[in-house]
Amino acid sequence: MTHRWRRRTLIICAAQFLTSLGFTIVMPFLPLFMQELAVSLPIDITLWVGLVLGAQGLTMMLVSPVWGMVGDRFGRRLMILRATLVGGLVMTSMAFVTSVEQLFVLRLAQGFTTGVVSASSSYISSDVPSGFRGQALGWVSTARLTGFAAGPVVGGMVSDMLGYRASFWLNGGFMIASGILVLLLLPEQRAANPAKGLRTPFFRLFALWQRPNVPSLYSFVFLIHLAVTFVTPFASLYLTQLNRSFGEFEVPIATAAGTVFGLHAVTGALGALTLGPLADRYGGRLVLLSCAAVSAFLFVPQGFTTHVWQQALLYAAVGFAIGGIYPAVGAMLAAVSADGQQGVVFGLENSIRAAARTVAPALSAAVAWQLGLSAVYVATALVFAMLALWALTRRGRARQGLG
Repeated sequence: MTHRWRRRTLIICAAQFLTSLGFTIVMPFLPLFMQELAVSLPIDITLWVGLVLGAQGLTMMLVSPVWGMVGDRFGRRLMILRATLVGGLVMTSMAFVTSVEQLFVLRLAQGFTTGVVSASSSYISSDVPSGFRGQALGWVSTARLTGFAAGPVVGGMVSDMLGYRASFWLNGGFMIASGILVLLLLPEQRAANPAKGLRTPFFRLFALWQRPNVPSLYSFVFLIHLAVTFVTPFASLYLTQLNRSFGEFEVPIATAAGTVFGLHAVTGALGALTLGPLADRYGGRLVLLSCAAVSAFLFVPQGFTTHVWQQALLYAAVGFAIGGIYPAVGAMLAAVSADGQQGVVFGLENSIRAAARTVAPALSAAVAWQLGLSAVYVATALVFAMLALWALTRRGRARQGLG
């Protein structure tokens, strides 16, 4: 049995790596790509960046709980296939857009079809023994963040050599390859048979929300993803203001951005691998408190750097702390998951994460528009400080909870 769940977890790790690799080949450079597109509506490009990057989160917020319940009823492997294969086709179609408005529509479609992280987390939560979930989710986070590390580097070189549109082809190709891997190697779990009173979507969500610590846990999840996402839309634009020269050589902007994002993801993968098991041993709250406090401390100086290498070092350092957040959150969510309802739990988590990813670009766009790009990093530090303070005041005795 041990061998079987480890094998299934490794298959999901491989799928997550391919999906994350494809996703980050494109996403760090999306604001730069938007500068090349036509704009019909008279809206400042800074605000368009916030709208386009938040569009996916809007639709994902609406449909994620539904996909989670479908996964509980008909199989979680089916949801992974939906997110990878259909999502891959949507991402490939972005290579053909000619205007920002078209890209906005496809980003809405992306949020409706994708959601690999929540589908994989619900599969693992129902498949892995409770004492090993933090470890297993740490493996998956490491695989995802390793893909995040390689993707920007590959995407930066491809974008500089072949243009941004070629990156969308690679993105879609890696996502479809991930889906084929799952289709061929990952077995489907038996569909759950929920209790009679919990078979309707409303009652299943209502029953989940009535459990101790669940409302505060999901509020915490919202703050986590708000903090993590706040700076992302403008990180590549901020790099254009920094000195990218090394001697007589100036690094192209896409390559520089890819390197910075790649280092951030490498340290994030190390953080997930190192800190993930600590959530099983000491509880998710302590890990989250420590990681949030360190992140708040490291984000402040990032708004005042003058050279790309300074930004790369600081962003890599904060990546380690952020990497420890994901498996800790996953372990805490798994702890409140009843048998057969993992899809609901992680589907709602994905919806709340998407809500944060919708709100964060709009808020950071407003900050950047009014106060400049440097202020976005200071604001991100404040959100992480709020997160640490919240975790500090929730001193519940439960090893996994926040209540």
